[in-house]
Amino acid sequence: MQTPKAVIGVLVLSALLIGGVAYFVVGSGRTSDVAPEPQVAPAATAEALLEAARAAVRSDEPEKGVAVLRSAVGQFPEDPDLRLALAEVLVRTGDYQGATDQFAFVISAGGADAQTLYAAGSVARNAGQPERAVAWLAEASQRAPADPAIALHLGQARLALGETASAKADLLRAATLDEGLAIAWGTLGEIALRENNSGIARDMARRARGLEPTVAAWRVIEARALNRLGAPADALQVLAGVGPDAKASDGVLKTQGESFGLLGRPEEAAALYESVGRDYDAALWFERAGLMGEALAAARRAAEAGDHRANALVERRGP
Repeated sequence: MQTPKAVIGVLVLSALLIGGVAYFVVGSGRTSDVAPEPQVAPAATAEALLEAARAAVRSDEPEKGVAVLRSAVGQFPEDPDLRLALAEVLVRTGDYQGATDQFAFVISAGGADAQTLYAAGSVARNAGQPERAVAWLAEASQRAPADPAIALHLGQARLALGETASAKADLLRAATLDEGLAIAWGTLGEIALRENNSGIARDMARRARGLEPTVAAWRVIEARALNRLGAPADALQVLAGVGPDAKASDGVLKTQGESFGLLGRPEEAAALYESVGRDYDAALWFERAGLMGEALAAARRAAEAGDHRANALVERRGP
């Protein structure tokens, strides 16, 4: 089968859905003694149908595009371009399962190149089909072994399935192919943390942070590794560079709290949580610091706000 002209993009519309707005209907005018409809649309007919879908998407009415293309696929069920276009619009509507079904048909018919398999695997992950995602991404990677994006997504898909050794190999290959791929280095750092390889985790996360200094996740991974390596002061310094939008995130607060705890400064961890309105956590840290009055006050605030976890602390420390 000839390689399809239309290939879906990941999370965004491809050039297939960019162009003019012309739309016209092609009538068949067939009678009962005319040969059966072709399974692949003639070029002019396909273009008319695709233009209808483009127009619907540009009008912010992707559901109409889905209707046009479903009808087209019903008439020309073996046309890969129409099925891939339908998959693309289904992704726009959030129907990842439906898009995956369209990809599966094209792939089973032998009409998928590496980029189509890559897109199919990415969509299958969103559809909650990790095994199928890995299979398609692995095939895509075999066909395009020098593509770092495919290697990255394959590694992430394998990691989600718990295939850690294979995932590390794919992620390292992605990072080698594109040394500027921060997410590959950062994910390798997270894996190293899970495996208690703190030095490797620090180095991988530091490399990712150097590439993307505004991404809080890489700072958190590096700081967690530093805490494990007995360098909590360095961890706090790394986390000091976190942007304002991430300062109150669970990962940042928990790691900072661990750093203060390792430094023997639990009252600073308590003050940190108190400053962002996390009164229950503040109460626990105040209690750890031996500041019972502050712990009880924070626990009462948390209980009054509906945090039932604080009730036990109030009962334990209250009059």
